[in-house]
Amino acid sequence: MNMQHLKYFVDAAQAGSVSRSAELNRVGHSAVSQAIRALESQFEVELIYHSKRQFQLTPEGEACCQKALLLLEQLGEMKSDLLAQGDVVQGPLSLYAPQSLVVESLFRTLSGYQKAHPKVQLKLTPGSAAVVKEALTKGLAHVGIAIDDGDLGAYDSLLLRKGSFILIGKRKSDALNDKGVIVTSAHKIEVEHLKKAFHRQHKTELTIQMEVMSWSLIKNLVMKGFGVGFVPDYCVDHELAQGQLVQLPSVGSNFQYQVRAIWPKNKRLHKNAQLFIERLKSELVPH
Repeated sequence: MNMQHLKYFVDAAQAGSVSRSAELNRVGHSAVSQAIRALESQFEVELIYHSKRQFQLTPEGEACCQKALLLLEQLGEMKSDLLAQGDVVQGPLSLYAPQSLVVESLFRTLSGYQKAHPKVQLKLTPGSAAVVKEALTKGLAHVGIAIDDGDLGAYDSLLLRKGSFILIGKRKSDALNDKGVIVTSAHKIEVEHLKKAFHRQHKTELTIQMEVMSWSLIKNLVMKGFGVGFVPDYCVDHELAQGQLVQLPSVGSNFQYQVRAIWPKNKRLHKNAQLFIERLKSELVPH
């Protein structure tokens, strides 16, 4: 069996697209199509519906994809184990984390890890908590960093930091007025908390001025005088200390958060991930 064919098929199944699989593997569209045809010939079943215009797996294709994922994961672990037999730390380390955490909190840890283990191929992918968890579930990440959303029961975790969401402005005179507040999403739990507190205090609804995809971008907009932002305090530690931003009075009680390193429960942790977590423990874990 050609394992590369399996990888092309799995990537196409996960992306829902032959073209996307071709992009990921840097091959032509026809190479992926031929790989799927070869697997169908070998297994003597159809893995996708060839009569449909959109990419869709057959029931046999769904089963094949699940088993292929496990097989590819086992092969990856075997390769990592063989590389780990030597004295030199090498091989892959895939880390998924929110962009703001990477920029504000993990930079020193990542830099130190790379200096200590220069032969490790570090892959860093930004993403929300949902993206991080999906990557861990699919075996795309060895370790994830995420703000605890109360739904981390399927993961072992390491507490890295506690804090709270705060209102920030460019000047002390900034306030939650008719213009409202800049948030990532009006439906996130921390924003719902703010909205309820505002309503209790002012007997009116809080205006959402804008929804922005990242806390780092919210910070930059506020620094340019665009309005009041609502972000976790770790995002703006430096700017608050330098006087570039100010923390505004809270509305009700602050919403608390926890930043955690997470990885799947009941699954052996990759050696490179173990070393990374040990470094996180020594540098970031509160004592």
